[in-house]
Amino acid sequence: MSNAPDDILQPDSIRYSRDEDLPALEGSDTFLSVKLFPHRSMTPKNVQTMLIIIGIICALAGIRFIIAGAWPVVLFVLFDVIALGFAFYFNFRAARLYETVHLTQQSLIICRIHPNRQVETWSLEPYWLQVRVKETSDNDKLQILSHGKQLEIGEFLTAYEKRDFANSLDKALNDWKRQDFVT
Repeated sequence: MSNAPDDILQPDSIRYSRDEDLPALEGSDTFLSVKLFPHRSMTPKNVQTMLIIIGIICALAGIRFIIAGAWPVVLFVLFDVIALGFAFYFNFRAARLYETVHLTQQSLIICRIHPNRQVETWSLEPYWLQVRVKETSDNDKLQILSHGKQLEIGEFLTAYEKRDFANSLDKALNDWKRQDFVT
């Protein structure tokens, strides 16, 4: 039995995957296809350059401490540079999280791909869906509501991005509801 609250939409499937295994859902029957991912202002190359510069500065400072006879300080400076490197490593690893949202003729498919390649997939009936941005004191929440249950998506987006995406998704859902179902 799951520990999740009753009002949270549970994923239809959870699996581990590589990028090549993810479905390509774009086609003529796609109303909306979006990839949501966290913003990162520094590229890995920029971080590498910054760590090299900090390492050189710390090495020069370390030489000065050794000359002054305070060699144990060099160990702490070295530890600081290594800790900074690990912090950026874990930050970039967490940034591999992304979500895809596809609105097709049949369903709204949401995939959340975690940094460890775990893929959670929700397939929802578009007719009953509502999109809501719930304003809270900390951070707004972008929620998909269906039959009294909710799914929060785009937790890593800014408040402006959440409202903008909610408007785009709401417009696509309205277009989907107004389409002719003639086959």
